Amino acid sequence: MNFVLQVKNLSIDIKAEKNYTAVDHINFDINEGEIVGIVGESGCGKSLTALSIMGLLSKNVEVSAGNIIFNQKDLLALQKKERQAIFGKDISMIFQEPMTSLNPLMKIGKQIEEALSLHTNLDKESKKEYVKNALLKVGLSEAEKIMKSYPFELSGGMQQRVMIAMATICNPKLLIADEPTTALDVTTQTQVLQLLKKINTDYHTSILFISHDVGVIKQICDRIIVMYSGQIVEIGKTRDILENPLHEYTKGLLNSIPLRKRKGKPLECIPGRVPAITEKRLACQFAPRCKKANVLCFAQVPERIEKTTGHYVKCHEAQKEINYDRT
Repeated sequence: MNFVLQVKNLSIDIKAEKNYTAVDHINFDINEGEIVGIVGESGCGKSLTALSIMGLLSKNVEVSAGNIIFNQKDLLALQKKERQAIFGKDISMIFQEPMTSLNPLMKIGKQIEEALSLHTNLDKESKKEYVKNALLKVGLSEAEKIMKSYPFELSGGMQQRVMIAMATICNPKLLIADEPTTALDVTTQTQVLQLLKKINTDYHTSILFISHDVGVIKQICDRIIVMYSGQIVEIGKTRDILENPLHEYTKGLLNSIPLRKRKGKPLECIPGRVPAITEKRLACQFAPRCKKANVLCFAQVPERIEKTTGHYVKCHEAQKEINYDRT
């Protein structure tokens, strides 16, 4: 199996009056041409994980343990110049808010050109042609007009398509999409998801798709990673997660999706909140919110156990059910 990315035993700390663990020894991988989704509520560590891959953590945030292997190279061990040659070319990122990510004082064409200027030796005319084609590929038919426009002159959906064009112009092996549909209406959201799927199909680009919305994740991803309070609590193929969720947190996320068959009924919700990183870490961080939690959940860290091939969970209650099924 050819891995594009392997995250091994990764921990991320936030430094304040003392160090607090925000991401706690997580492990996952992404295969060539695969779309992997990370889902969880705000504050679970999804975006920090993405930013650590891109080397964009702020000064008070640091990787305290683990490895991030891209194309058999540990990104954390590379020199700054070596990393800069990879980011924007082989690994690109689409950010959550295009309006705050795009430079308001620079025309769209110049902003998209920057990646080509850094990573290619193309002449001025060739770069313009590449930019035009990149905009056409993401469904912006008036490419030449948009190249001469400023971000504020475009709608939110058009801005997000520009961000996708910018991220994919160098044909990266890995594309990280951090909540790319959050600020969009439902119709535009669907169009952006279809566009990302097309990029994945046409160019065999691997995608790490991050969202708090499991309803969006299930539309596009081959596999799903469920994160809670800085830990991966369940991981598996999308079909396995949807048809046979094992962790109570995963079940809660799925039950909170508004579906036609639940029309007229109140939406289920998970009681409580994600604990702050300053709060004492428990054996199972989800135990205070879990209706099936028992004494063991508060006393002993659950092991990662495999239900079926590639479907893993960290939960004492799920482990009992799995062991029972196997007897």
